[in-house]
Amino acid sequence: MGDIFLASPSLPYGELIKILKQKRIAVWYVLKACSRAGSTDANIKNPIVNDFEIFFQENPSIKLVVIDSGTAETFYKRLVLPTL
Repeated sequence: MGDIFLASPSLPYGELIKILKQKRIAVWYVLKACSRAGSTDANIKNPIVNDFEIFFQENPSIKLVVIDSGTAETFYKRLVLPTL
């Protein structure tokens, strides 16, 4: 994302948010909560997804969803898409 929008994660948080808002980009995690021992995605247990159905209803102008990891994609396909 940093290379495309000049919004490097190393920027101060406020500046990063300002750039993303200017570009009309929303960043939202697939998982709202989970249990995880350690930092490895393979250890994720009891995933609870964010409510994408309501998010998309409240934001009908969304045209593209980009997922930044294989783990997020797996949860999105398995737990979000069937609910939409």
